Amino acid sequence: MTKRIFTIVAFLWAATAWSQNLVTIQSIQQLPMDSLLKNRTLSMKEGDTVRVRGVVTFDPRLSALGATSAIPWYQTFIEDTASVGNWKGLNVRMFPAADTNNVLFFDNFVKGNIIECTGVIGEFKGTNPISGETQINLLPVASQVVGFSTKPITAKVIQLSDLMRNNSGTNVFQPTTGEQYEGMYVEIKNVLVASLSVSTSTQRIAWRIQDLAGNAMQVRDNSKEMRPPFISSPQSAVPNPTAPVFIQLNKVYSYVRGVIVELITNGVSEYAIAPLTTTDIGAVLASPPLVDSVTTNPVVPTSSQAVTITADITDLDGSVQNAFVGYSVGVGNTNFTMLPMTAGLNNKYTAIIPAQANGSYVNFYVKGTDNQGNTTFFPDSLASRSAYRVLDQGVNSIKLIQETYFANGNSIYTGKVVPMNVRGIIMASVDTKDLGRVILQDGNGPWSGIMVSPGINNDLSNRYRGDSIRITQAKVVETNGVTTLEDVFATYISSGNPLKTAAKINLDSIAARSFTYCEPYESMLLKFDTVYVVNQNPDAPSNFGEFGVHYTLGSPTSLRVDDFATSMNTPPNFNLDSVKLNQKINFIYGILTYSFGNWKILPRNKSDIAGYYTPLGVKVHEIENPLTALGVYPNPAKDETNIRFNLSKSQNLNVEIYDINGRLMNRFVKSLNDGVHQLTLNTSNYANGLYFVKMTSEVGMSTTKLVVSK
Repeated sequence: MTKRIFTIVAFLWAATAWSQNLVTIQSIQQLPMDSLLKNRTLSMKEGDTVRVRGVVTFDPRLSALGATSAIPWYQTFIEDTASVGNWKGLNVRMFPAADTNNVLFFDNFVKGNIIECTGVIGEFKGTNPISGETQINLLPVASQVVGFSTKPITAKVIQLSDLMRNNSGTNVFQPTTGEQYEGMYVEIKNVLVASLSVSTSTQRIAWRIQDLAGNAMQVRDNSKEMRPPFISSPQSAVPNPTAPVFIQLNKVYSYVRGVIVELITNGVSEYAIAPLTTTDIGAVLASPPLVDSVTTNPVVPTSSQAVTITADITDLDGSVQNAFVGYSVGVGNTNFTMLPMTAGLNNKYTAIIPAQANGSYVNFYVKGTDNQGNTTFFPDSLASRSAYRVLDQGVNSIKLIQETYFANGNSIYTGKVVPMNVRGIIMASVDTKDLGRVILQDGNGPWSGIMVSPGINNDLSNRYRGDSIRITQAKVVETNGVTTLEDVFATYISSGNPLKTAAKINLDSIAARSFTYCEPYESMLLKFDTVYVVNQNPDAPSNFGEFGVHYTLGSPTSLRVDDFATSMNTPPNFNLDSVKLNQKINFIYGILTYSFGNWKILPRNKSDIAGYYTPLGVKVHEIENPLTALGVYPNPAKDETNIRFNLSKSQNLNVEIYDINGRLMNRFVKSLNDGVHQLTLNTSNYANGLYFVKMTSEVGMSTTKLVVSK
């Protein structure tokens, strides 16, 4: 009977979807000027179920998102056949990816086909924005091919300044002139590659194009053909100048074509262009010298040591005319001294920067010019992403690795193998009941936490919370924007050390992505008291296990909490399975991290969230020092048992008893002075079995096992 009722409901729902009136893409996309003047770009039909018609401009099989997502979904773009103006492009998504007869996605969404499809209008947006990329999320209703395009799909020529406009060095979102092109296939002529970087972990290439007026915008790799091996750059793991597209800083292209997409980066809305195939990148009009493999020797100089800068400089269509190193001393100093570089074997050029005072920051860049007058600045003409520091004592703290004045948050040692003498306490480990990442912390102040990768030169896979280690050498990399130590040489010192005290900082500052309150606390343990679940799933309709918390019920902004830890994914999706909207949480711990445009905290396991518990096992030394359990007796217990513990200072003590399945059996709070104490617990109503007694104060936590046997 249940199955029959479900079938009838599904049929009625599908019939309702089929009966939707056909609407134009223009009616979905077009917005009044008063909304655009306020940067409001959300569709007026958001949440509506509609049926639309359009010509397909992109083969969904080329969607890079479907190829790499943990939960694959695919996308394509269509343009309205009923409109001759703008406001006629639309992103089409299918989630989850499955080319079923219900949708006929891969069968019908072929470039050049005119299709009709049914779906819900949504917006790809961050936490409570007023702008986003308008999309149609397909419902399980069959699409139809209703015709074929009689002419080639051509790109509309527009100006980059229609989308993003240079304002004193900052490129500003232009919805009043740019929103009309969202989802449309366009062409921007005569652009220069203004910036270029590569993700260390994925080798994905991020770049920006710029016109002669300094207006710049991102180029997005929505298409597989905009990712390796079709695209390469000097910064790739294996640079390939013969790839269909070889991106090079300061190279000038006759045009770049693609679909306009809208995104939010660090809380700021912007437009970007997404080329669909390699033919969307035009001919090279100018190719400057290629500057690569820039090194400093020594990596960490003392005040008595000069530093040799070495770079590989080649020109693909001519010869190198000259090369210089520009350097300045002091944060923000743009008064550069230019040193000529000497050419050596195999296109290697060198220059020597004189010794500088202890503690100095030395900014530097390499400038190469070819025989045609084309010039490359690496990394840029203001050295805003390249520096070293003079340290007579060497690198002896995490702060000296983490602290940075670079706007992107990267360490000054990114990409370098650094000798060091850093000792710290492991705050999270790769244990199955812990975070699954090694987090090292050597202090309680800002810039004192860092992520560390286990490897062949250390035994970090066998190290646990409370273990002290010393690192003598490591390579500094940026893993998805998080500073990480790889290829680590580390030695074990001792176990059972007190963990560093969790830092308490303003939740709103993290949610707002404030550099001052985010970067300095990256990879540190944080704690927030008395928060509420204000968003169970900020990534809806997708679900990546995250939820949002805030001090105030109903707050439109929130701090993201991710169930990244393996122990929090049993059952999966802790955000929907375990927490409830408006739920009060007395405290929550987590490691601060950055991913997919958001700062968030990663609880190391369920025990980091008040009211939940993960049995830790004997190898993990739990939080923290001022609270020490001295014993449980009798154990096994029958009708009652006593717990003895020591407090190093007066504090409120929260006591929770859990069964072996993590179910809360009892909870109470005691206000106690410092010293040795004894609590008597009534166990007469407990069934036989194993229990865990968790005692938590504002500065510490201790867990002891209790067996009930009658």
